[in-house]
Amino acid sequence: MKWAIKWRSKNKLDGDCSHLIGFPQRFPANKSGYTTMCFETRQLARDYVNRHYSYIKGRKDLKEEPHGWKMPKVVKVSVTVKEIDT
Repeated sequence: MKWAIKWRSKNKLDGDCSHLIGFPQRFPANKSGYTTMCFETRQLARDYVNRHYSYIKGRKDLKEEPHGWKMPKVVKVSVTVKEIDT
């Protein structure tokens, strides 16, 4: 099992939205695929959230309309790799 970070927001325009957070987009244009960040331990994921998203806690303007941001949540994920014959 791995740990990932789930982005969450709720606002009038988009409703409830969530997705797993991926890597910063520093990949070459010819690279594509599944880029969700996975962490070996829950604590590593929590540390990442605190380093990169803790500013949301003190930003009332981001938590209210029109954004409706919530602090990202650390979630347990199962990673499966399946090769498909084409």
